[in-house]
Formats: sequence, C-alpha cells, structure tokens
Amino acid sequence: STTNLDGKKWVMVIAHLPDDSYNRNQLVLHEMFHYVQDEIGLTPKDGYDNNHMDEMYARIYLKLEWAALNNAVTANTAIDEKTALSDALIFRAYRRRLYPQAELSENRFEMHEGLPEYTSHKLCTNTKEEFREKVLHAAKAAWERDAYVRSFGYYSGFAYAYFLDGSDWQKDLTPDTDLGKLVQKRYNIMLPQNIEKTQENRRDIYGYNDIYNVELALKQRKDELFASNKRKFEDGSILTLSLQSPNVGFNPNNLQAFGDKGTIY
Repeated sequence: STTNLDGKKWVMVIAHLPDDSYNRNQLVLHEMFHYVQDEIGLTPKDGYDNNHMDEMYARIYLKLEWAALNNAVTANTAIDEKTALSDALIFRAYRRRLYPQAELSENRFEMHEGLPEYTSHKLCTNTKEEFREKVLHAAKAAWERDAYVRSFGYYSGFAYAYFLDGSDWQKDLTPDTDLGKLVQKRYNIMLPQNIEKTQENRRDIYGYNDIYNVELALKQRKDELFASNKRKFEDGSILTLSLQSPNVGFNPNNLQAFGDKGTIY
C-alpha cells in the first residue's frame, strides 16, 4: 500500500519479504503499481464494499466463474477457450443478478488490485508459458481462501487481464471498468438471454454439487462465528473510539463480514 509521510508518498510492503526472488520482486512491483495508480487515474475515488462476497451463493458462483476461467487457461483449442470464457461470464452475470448492487463495487476492486497483480506478474515472467503457470498458481491460492470479501479481486482482475494480454486493451481504462466485458468484447462472446436457465445447464460441468457442499459447511461455521461476534461486538458493553483519518494495515484474506454493521478486521 502507499502512504504519505513528511510530504512525500511512500510504498509500504510487509516487514518480512519473501525469500525467493520471484515472489519478492512480484510483491514490490505490485505495490509500485499502487504508487502510480493515482497519477494514471485508476484509483477508485469512492472505494468499494464487497461484503456480499461472504455470502454462500456469491462464493458459489464466484468459484464457478473461477473454475471456468481455469478451464479457459488450460484449454487446448480456441473453441474450448471461448466456451469456457463464455461460461465464466455467464456465472459472473448470474451472480451479479443475485447481488445487483455489487456490480460497480466488484469492478472497482478488480481494477484496484487485479491490475497491479497482472502487471507485476507480466513484468516478472519471461515467457508466455511461465505467465500462464502464474495464473494457474494464483487460481489455486485464491480458491483455498476462506474469506473473499477483500481478496477475490486479486485473482479475478488478474485472470481477466490475462485474457486481454496481447491486445491494445489498456486504453481508456477507468477505475470502474468491467474487465469481464472487455474480455466478452475481445472474444466476441454473446451471452444467452436466459442467463438463469443456461447457468443451471452448465454449472454441473464445473462441479457445482461439490462446491455447494463445501460452501454449505463453511456457511455453518461462519454462522457460528457471526453469532460469537454479535455477542462480542453488539450485545455486550461496547467502547467506541472515534478515530480521525485512521491509517490501518490488515490482512485481506481473513476479513469477516458483519452484516450492515460493516466488516471485522
């Protein structure tokens, strides 16, 4: 992240940098992108709130979208690649129908963190095959996280940018750009009129039942955690500190949505 200190902007990274040179360079380059993000007009001015990504069906359809993207990355033919990309966009569109208020917020997060992730890996890899392997590795790491509220955009933005790579796609970007729509345009994908019926017909290809069962078990654990947090932060005695211009570091992988109260860090 970046911060202002003594009239100068600084990039901050974690105290203990990765030991291997690739991950170390990739992390620093990711943060250096944030250093110039304001200057190139790609920092969202109004922020984003993706608490819906803690909800069961948002996570299910995000995972289906990712599974389809993964199939597109590993596809052997252009037809298979386009089919998988179409499925990813169908699951994405259906999720956004379930949570219509979240579309802009999702776009902003994917642009804010996905572009630095794409750029840093692009600069650190030497071949197209190596770049492809980094996308696959990022997909696996993203899939295994329990919390997506403040982490999904790192992979989703990276993955869609990967499919735009090699085209003149960086022109006219804004903090609100929908990278999925850019991919849809580049690959000339026409989404079906009946998104709901189509996703029902396609989701089993990507392991819907297994994803559903995993997410149902996770929801039950999260419901227990929510009840515990409610007792701790809402039902008991609460001390509220009014902070002026707080500047806080946090781990984006373990945030807990707390309903309309916000997010627990």
